[in-house]
Amino acid sequence: VFFAFAEKNGFSAFRACGITREKAAPAACCAAAGDRAPGVHASVSGSIFPVSVLKTVEAVLLFTGVFFIFNKRSEDFFIMRKENSIDLFEGHSFLTPYTLDGVRPTILVIPGGGYVNVCERTEGEAIARRFNELGFHAFVLEYRVAPHRFPEPQQDAMRALRLIRYRAAEWGVITDRIAVCGFSAGGHLAGCMGTITAHVPSVFQDEIDAMRGDADAMILSYAVLSFAPWSHAGTRINLCGDDAALTALCNLPDQVGAHTPPAFIWHTFEDSAVPYQNAIDFAVAMRRADRPCELHIFPHGDHGTLLGLDTPDISKWQELAASFILTQWDIRDSGRDNILCEKYGYTRQSELQIKYGYKSE
Repeated sequence: VFFAFAEKNGFSAFRACGITREKAAPAACCAAAGDRAPGVHASVSGSIFPVSVLKTVEAVLLFTGVFFIFNKRSEDFFIMRKENSIDLFEGHSFLTPYTLDGVRPTILVIPGGGYVNVCERTEGEAIARRFNELGFHAFVLEYRVAPHRFPEPQQDAMRALRLIRYRAAEWGVITDRIAVCGFSAGGHLAGCMGTITAHVPSVFQDEIDAMRGDADAMILSYAVLSFAPWSHAGTRINLCGDDAALTALCNLPDQVGAHTPPAFIWHTFEDSAVPYQNAIDFAVAMRRADRPCELHIFPHGDHGTLLGLDTPDISKWQELAASFILTQWDIRDSGRDNILCEKYGYTRQSELQIKYGYKSE
């Protein structure tokens, strides 16, 4: 009753309970993919709950479901949305600003959740705050998920990008330096902002919708980018259902082209939920289209490593990503590939050779 009611009202039962997919893997991932074995209940650590514990949990969930039914403010009670969040679409999608002083580049953070929930508690504010530390304005998107399907999540992301550009003077945003940073299924949504925005219709047809709705760079974190059969089935089904044409459109490696902005991609070999082949396929597509791309596949870490705080190599991805997108924007704005040499004071290759002791052949 609880899960059905929660999904019917457009927000996640997992999120309402304070359970995120990253914290509840593999239970939530399997549920999102529709492949949980009957009678099997996976715990937060992946072990099996005793029956007595399950009965207690089920009783709590049933009580919570009743609370949802009779309390009109239940969503506010559970989600504890930020007071400054901006309603993007009739109470179903929200944008939360984390802005700094001054005129700066911007990151739109898109949490994951398999298009069935939005893990803003783990892949939202903490990520935004980290990019604040690196000198970026940041915004966190909470978007529509199942039973909402394509193009509704994409419309939410495009509306967010357009709103950021529309209010650029107020927030101090550089309008052609806005990157999306998405995680897992949120990485798919971020990837859509650099590949298939031309296929997403506008909703409001107002002054905001007149702004540009695509991204200037993409940071794709352990993202579901391919909708091939070997990839994450739940993400594909929750967004596209059984529509073969829509699935083909949302298979993002096939949509990379000359219009695709620079992409920073990172994944881990040990990801047990979303195969790292997603990252490789998208990077190969970027290379074939001659688009700027940086790819990192770290040896350790399961799905949902977030900021990688417990893993020294993964914890560097934010600095690497920031350096990549800022460099690509400098190259774009200068129109010269040698902008790095000029920016850091090396105007001739011979100076680099002298500095590092290289001798010409």
